[in-house]
Amino acid sequence: MELRHLRSFVAVAKEAHFGRAARALNVVQPAVSRTIRALEQELGVVLFERLPRGVRLTDAGRLYLREVERILANVSAASRLAREAADVGHEVTTVGYSMVLKSQEDILGNILERFSKTHPKYIVNLRFLSTFEQQKGIRERTVDVGFGHLCGAPMEGLRIVRIEEDPFCAARVGVGHRSAGLKRLSLSDLKDDPLLIFRRARNPEMFDYVMEHLQASGFKGEIIQNADFSFWNWKVELMSRNTAWILSNRSSLKAAMAGTVCLPLGNFKLSFGIDFICREDDDSKPVKALLSIIGASQRKSG
Repeated sequence: MELRHLRSFVAVAKEAHFGRAARALNVVQPAVSRTIRALEQELGVVLFERLPRGVRLTDAGRLYLREVERILANVSAASRLAREAADVGHEVTTVGYSMVLKSQEDILGNILERFSKTHPKYIVNLRFLSTFEQQKGIRERTVDVGFGHLCGAPMEGLRIVRIEEDPFCAARVGVGHRSAGLKRLSLSDLKDDPLLIFRRARNPEMFDYVMEHLQASGFKGEIIQNADFSFWNWKVELMSRNTAWILSNRSSLKAAMAGTVCLPLGNFKLSFGIDFICREDDDSKPVKALLSIIGASQRKSG
């Protein structure tokens, strides 16, 4: 897959027509059609519904568009930052993040704001990546540091610092769920309902960690995996049928999500939180600075 595939996909999605997309890209229509067909074959999904006078995104296409636009925005930002760094002698620090809740984003924002103020020489290039993708990027040196969610076990070659503990200790259900009116839930209340969870490929260590502890606590229900844990709309759609639930962390108890309620789990608590990730042997100035800021914030909150 190349960037031209993604740019062609976005053009067709925006124009809803192969011919108009071709004109926007300044190429011939057959080339655009071939590019989209190759992309669909590589992904194994149909991205567009072919109509008599144009095309329309499928559900998979709409979700894919959201991520592709994010990727292209990251590529554009990275190019801009590289040019800026070359012009003014700045250094670019690539930071991966997988924050989902606003409270998590606020913590990350505060850390990066302090970093930018105290170390203006470094330009931060933010990339939205799953924790698993962050680990891979940091090992391969395409990402400098990451802010994600790990299960607490040591990772070869990586240094991990827990920034804030935010344990899994709640369940989110639809407002029409039979248990929605309770003050708290237990796993036995949810034994007949499928669990909605991120796809294992997104973060294998975390997936296995969660499932191991759920099953050890007696959960034997159905599991439905989704490609991206951040697609909350996907969850809402399934939860609106009032037959599914999401394992949630403590901060989610106060997070609004239309059509759902979040209730504490009385018999389950699993360590989870926000983690800073870097290479074990990385003693660069940006890493030292970020570790110093994180340490100061931990001492202040403690």
